Amino acid sequence: MLQRSTNKKGLSRIENTNGQTNVKIKDIRRLILKKHASTLKVLMIRNNNGTTWDLDMDTITLLCSRAKRLEELAVSFGTRVMHTLLQSMSSLASLRALHIIRFHCHDNNITRELRKFAVDHVASKSLSI
Repeated sequence: MLQRSTNKKGLSRIENTNGQTNVKIKDIRRLILKKHASTLKVLMIRNNNGTTWDLDMDTITLLCSRAKRLEELAVSFGTRVMHTLLQSMSSLASLRALHIIRFHCHDNNITRELRKFAVDHVASKSLSI
């Protein structure tokens, strides 16, 4: 799922005639992830035009409980979701790649620690396989 951003002139590289989306992360979770999470191997949720698609607590909980086959995850989130993700990451047994598109935090130390924890977790799982 990808919402293309616009350039400085207000145009995207690919002409988008639909305008901005009204879809929120709760809609993605309710209509797509609840049904397909158990079969997903790769998931990217990205909206360059805002934070409406950033993971919330309910979405990360759903992914950690149902997405057992997930190998690659690319998402944006804030500090509350980060804590839940790090605590529940062990349930994502197949995860081998985590791409944090945007991390919303004003403290550089937390951002640096998140990188270290996430890399340690994903690396330790790939070494044990």
